[in-house]
Amino acid sequence: MKARLQEIADSENRSLTNYIETVLKDKIVRYEAEKKKK
Repeated sequence: MKARLQEIADSENRSLTNYIETVLKDKIVRYEAEKKKK
């Protein structure tokens, strides 16, 4: 039972990490684009 909960927590954690990375990459790309405009 505990192992199953750990699996779920790990997969949630991974998707959260992926989400954060995606958002950060998007922000960086936009920031770089703004810098080039100036």
